Amino acid sequence: MTCCSARYIITASPFILEISWNLEYCV
Repeated sequence: MTCCSARYIITASPFILEISWNLEYCV
């Protein structure tokens, strides 16, 4: 899985960033 990829895509929003951090565990 490459969920962490989405983290780099949406790093402009602090709210989304927190969600993206969760997605990082997907990898």
